Amino acid sequence: IKKDMAFNFARGISMTGEGTFAMELDHYEKTPPAAQKDLEKAFRPDIS
Repeated sequence: IKKDMAFNFARGISMTGEGTFAMELDHYEKTPPAAQKDLEKAFRPDIS
């Protein structure tokens, strides 16, 4: 489920552009810290 969430998040950014980016971020700010870390890993896999 978390992988799908991260994928949809990334797809939403690439499809809608910066206009929706701030709104999407505001939505994901309410994501639990654990899920937030998973999202960070999805976007920046080089972080150890």
